[in-house]
Amino acid sequence: MSLNETLRRELLSFQPPQCGPAAKPPKYMEYYKSLGSPRHVVAPMVDQSELAFRMLCRRYGADLCYTPMFHSQQFCTSEAYRLKHFTTCAQDRPLLVQFCGHDPDVVVRAAKYVQNQCDGIDLNLGCPQGIARKGHYGSFLMEDWKLIHTIIRKLCDELDVPVTAKIRVFNDEEVTLAYVRMLVNAGISLLAIHGRTRDMKGGQTGVADWAIIRRVKECFPFLPIIANGNILCYDDIGRCLDATRCDGVMSAEALLHDPRLFSPQSRSLGLLNSRLYKKLPLTNELIHIVSSLTDEYLQLVEECHTVFSHVKSHLFKLLYHLMVHQPELREALNNAHEGLSIAQVRACVQMICSKSTEFVKELEISKPVSFDGCADV
Repeated sequence: MSLNETLRRELLSFQPPQCGPAAKPPKYMEYYKSLGSPRHVVAPMVDQSELAFRMLCRRYGADLCYTPMFHSQQFCTSEAYRLKHFTTCAQDRPLLVQFCGHDPDVVVRAAKYVQNQCDGIDLNLGCPQGIARKGHYGSFLMEDWKLIHTIIRKLCDELDVPVTAKIRVFNDEEVTLAYVRMLVNAGISLLAIHGRTRDMKGGQTGVADWAIIRRVKECFPFLPIIANGNILCYDDIGRCLDATRCDGVMSAEALLHDPRLFSPQSRSLGLLNSRLYKKLPLTNELIHIVSSLTDEYLQLVEECHTVFSHVKSHLFKLLYHLMVHQPELREALNNAHEGLSIAQVRACVQMICSKSTEFVKELEISKPVSFDGCADV
């Protein structure tokens, strides 16, 4: 995301609106401690960080979770949308609820529906997808600092809970630091930084820049900062904290494949220790881990209201390392539809695991016998 010189000068010379001090000044590290000083954070994921999955991640070391991103306009105007997409429970804390939107009044109205069921309201300033461009939200607000400042300040002044933000970076360090300074002035209490620019998505994802995240933390040491990007296995957590000096780390896609990511247990046979999407050798141990995690998730789905399409998406991720060896098994999951009971879905998963076990046996039988070291007959 390259800034032309005119826009760069405009952003660097930005002066916040004259709105006086925040009605409720941020408490920064005091707020962070009230959350339990979280080091392991589940990212907001559209249609993926729903209650059942959040609770699964909490079992394996997640200290703080975000809800999926909610569209503030739909959240305000549709009770059906709220009931379908927002669910929580007493054990689902600490919790940040994330909204996207560009109308300050609408975002505030949406937040007021849930402020008594969470520990903070987060503004999505990082979504890079085309739908965010069309709807004028997420990372497509990045150059409209006056609007962002207005939304955050209004949230801070009218809500009873702290306000946080999740951002992407500019490919210009000076502008990125000025951006964060504006957010701090607006009143945020905590910041999650995805170390990629708006253009780094899809096939152009690339590697997140931990160095720029560290520079932000050095310049704003009082602000709790969560680093997002490049957290693909348990050992990446320590590497990221050392490199960025941040207060915690956030993971998204990797957790979908291995919800144990934040637990040392994931080291036993980390589904992602060899990096995302790499084809792991199919073993009985791998099948057992995948089967157990999938069963745990489905048990939580039975306890929590969960949209079926979200369940199906999770199963494709959780079972990836089995189905990649036998692509024909994907068809069974493809054919799963909303009318199925959880028992029927579980039977489908068990079939995939059983077929995978049979495949391992066939591989062992077909292994060539080595006669190394044997005397000639």
